[in-house]
Amino acid sequence: MINPSRIRILAVGKVRKGWVQEGVALYCKRLPGLVITELKDSTMAKEAEAITAVLHPDERLVVLTGELRDFFDYYCSSRHI
Repeated sequence: MINPSRIRILAVGKVRKGWVQEGVALYCKRLPGLVITELKDSTMAKEAEAITAVLHPDERLVVLTGELRDFFDYYCSSRHI
């Protein structure tokens, strides 16, 4: 079983939309301890920098996006992975 207190969602933009806020509230209710952090929507480079800045060394990054290849290519090249 997944321990929600060990899960942190970094949401880039769009969290302020009503239907997204309803979903966030539902997940937080169902998974006590879940942390959802909103990051400012910007360019791919700035978003990757913001994620890198808040990502802890012991955390794993799972990216859910429509632009996965672009983000993954940028993120990996900037971290030299």
